[in-house]
Amino acid sequence: MSVKNNKFHKNSKISPNSLLRKFSSKKTKTKLENSEPNISKMESQADESEFPSFESFLDAVKKASDSVNMDKTLDFIFTPQISDALQKINGSNGVIPYVKPVNGKKTFGRVLTVQTNEIDWGTSVKAIDEAKCGEIIFINVEGDKAAIWGELTSKAAQKKGISGTIINGACRDFDAIKNMDFPVFSKTIVPNAGKPLLNGKINIGLCFDGIEVNPGDYILGDECGVVVIPQKIFDDVIKSLWEIKISERRIIALINGGKSLLEILKLN
Repeated sequence: MSVKNNKFHKNSKISPNSLLRKFSSKKTKTKLENSEPNISKMESQADESEFPSFESFLDAVKKASDSVNMDKTLDFIFTPQISDALQKINGSNGVIPYVKPVNGKKTFGRVLTVQTNEIDWGTSVKAIDEAKCGEIIFINVEGDKAAIWGELTSKAAQKKGISGTIINGACRDFDAIKNMDFPVFSKTIVPNAGKPLLNGKINIGLCFDGIEVNPGDYILGDECGVVVIPQKIFDDVIKSLWEIKISERRIIALINGGKSLLEILKLN
């Protein structure tokens, strides 16, 4: 650099006050840079995940659906996110109303469907024999004043490697089921049971309260409830889920950086 262009050459006149202002300004700028959240950096970090791509995420979800004891292995998808994804894809939230976990376990897999009524628990027993390892038994029941599932059916299903049972009706034997490592979901719990009539149907399309559940569909059940994913739109739903998870990670990063949720969501 030439002497002419060097603003700090010996002929320059710099007062103590100007030096102080320059130092103070630089210090303030540095302080602000350290205190203000770096939004672009946080968004970049929010994109990072244990799954480097959607394909790896989809593969992990499909592998999880073929496993048993999901409460121990499936910790990266949840029913609220799946419900939001379904709403975006086909306008339906996919929720089975009022059905909740009996013992706090989580389950995810393909469905074996059952249609019966509250008097007939025999069809539930038959469904255990017809279900494949890793499948979830979904039982739609006409009425919920008598139980069609309990301790013995849970033990038999667990022994066979079934991933869980979801009952749009009633179960019983809560004291036993709550201590079992087998996921059971039910609309209600009662002490009484019906009879082994075997009058129901297995592996048929179900339709109740405007909800459809078909053999081979996917079901996810956790502490929030139960959602059904139609197999024909499964990949699309999981892609939407992937996008939702990235978006939520970004929002959380911004909240941690001090941003208002109202501002982030642009609700104002």
